[in-house]
Amino acid sequence: MLSRSMIEQIKCRWREFRREPSAFFWVVFMPVIWMLALGFAFSKPHPETYGIGWQKPITASAWSDELSQALRRDPQLKFREPDGEELKTRMMRGEISLIVTSTADHSVIYSLDSNNPEAVRAQKYVDDLVQRFGGRQD
Repeated sequence: MLSRSMIEQIKCRWREFRREPSAFFWVVFMPVIWMLALGFAFSKPHPETYGIGWQKPITASAWSDELSQALRRDPQLKFREPDGEELKTRMMRGEISLIVTSTADHSVIYSLDSNNPEAVRAQKYVDDLVQRFGGRQD
């Protein structure tokens, strides 16, 4: 059963809600509203998109063309293919965070600002795509 002190606490709380009806709102409804608001705010994180620039290789090869097409198809990458100087300008403006250059020996060179955390994440993501394109099996 309920003890005498518990009954007195319940009566005290009931009297408080009778005197201050707004207290009932703050005690009962406000936590529920915060729970719903924070639940909607942090429910589905959208995948991060990265702006990357593709620097055309000096000697074009079928491998570099296929690689650029594979990177272009990825929905998380905003693929840009301007000239060499415009790539650096766009990188300084923040439109792209990574410059990808394909070489003749089927390797890739990344140019990025290592102090920019988004550029480091973009480099890891693109490197994963390049390795999968090269035949890596997970």
